[in-house]
Amino acid sequence: VAAKIYATLGWVKVRKGQYDLAEAASRHSLSLLSEERHPLEYALAHKTLGMIARRRGSIEQTIQHYQLSLATSQRIGNIREVGRLHNNLGTAYGSKGDYAEALSQFQKCLETMLKIGDSPGIANTYNNLGIVSTHLGDYDGALKYYQLSLETRNKIGDRLGVVYSHLNI
Repeated sequence: VAAKIYATLGWVKVRKGQYDLAEAASRHSLSLLSEERHPLEYALAHKTLGMIARRRGSIEQTIQHYQLSLATSQRIGNIREVGRLHNNLGTAYGSKGDYAEALSQFQKCLETMLKIGDSPGIANTYNNLGIVSTHLGDYDGALKYYQLSLETRNKIGDRLGVVYSHLNI
């Protein structure tokens, strides 16, 4: 029970920007649990540590923690979280300039979001694919993805997202 509480506390603290407290809680959680017995909390603690590392500029640590979280999420069939982690990995790889790997991760995210019908996730992923395509010099591909993002955001009534999509186009 304590491990679950600390994993959740770490997540809450990172969302509040309290990174030192989030890191301490997440690391304590990992010291109390095993991946086999508490896979959700294990995955959450590593995802939280990945978020902290990213905000601190430690991209390699970010990727390591996200990959650990992804492997566990895949093993237990947490499909939505698998998609989100591919998105997070795409962002991390993009931050380090590895746009080919970022593109691959975002494509995996899109596949997952389409499979589960997560329209906001689909719109966000199309946008991210547009950003990476721009970095790769594929401007026609970027425009296609931005237009798909705009179309999806219009369908779901995401007015702010529509504005961002227009800015990207």
